[in-house]
Amino acid sequence: MLAILMSMGFEENICSRGLVATHNQNPELALNWYVTASLTICPSGDRNSLGLLISVANRCMKSRILEHQGDPEHHAPVSSAFANSTAATLKAQDAIYDHAFMQLAEEPTVNHKMVLVVRKDLNMSVGKVAAQCSHAAIAIYKRLMAGNPNLLSDWEREGQKKVVLYCNSEAELNELEKKAVSISVPCQTIRDAGRTEIAPGSKTLLVVLGPDYIVDQVTGGLHLLH
Repeated sequence: MLAILMSMGFEENICSRGLVATHNQNPELALNWYVTASLTICPSGDRNSLGLLISVANRCMKSRILEHQGDPEHHAPVSSAFANSTAATLKAQDAIYDHAFMQLAEEPTVNHKMVLVVRKDLNMSVGKVAAQCSHAAIAIYKRLMAGNPNLLSDWEREGQKKVVLYCNSEAELNELEKKAVSISVPCQTIRDAGRTEIAPGSKTLLVVLGPDYIVDQVTGGLHLLH
């Protein structure tokens, strides 16, 4: 299936993402997934062209599948003449396909990250901070497993990027949480049990996970924890 997609001129990373996201069911679903995902971030003025790409590319995909696997309806090999005639029906729409594909290729990739914001005013030890960050990572992971597994899968495929920042007070942490909730980005506040260094119930950090450009609306003004 990867070979079929790549034979159409798609890059390997695009093909692989589509196949993984659709559980390797078939090349057509993989292509539809990628194009549909791109439409969600495409400027509205370009959507008509990209919409045409879906229908045109599906017909092109059908031709490729016939050439590689035979006629799926009759389970029989396809002659060169049949494959050529199928390809010929697409020739009149090549210009539309090429134009739409160029627009698709120019669209930026949406990356994801997990950001952990630690309260610096609590003066937690290095080990305590590490433990609190671990609690937070597990908490947001479990939350997304239940509520938004697709977002979690995207983050995992991209390498599970994590960034640790700091804020200076509980009030500042609360404001960050409020902002995250207001724009519907997944977040979780961690409270400490108070068995070691700090008072029971203290808010130690906030974790946020989502597309980079959305997470940055919450934490973009903060600095790395050193």
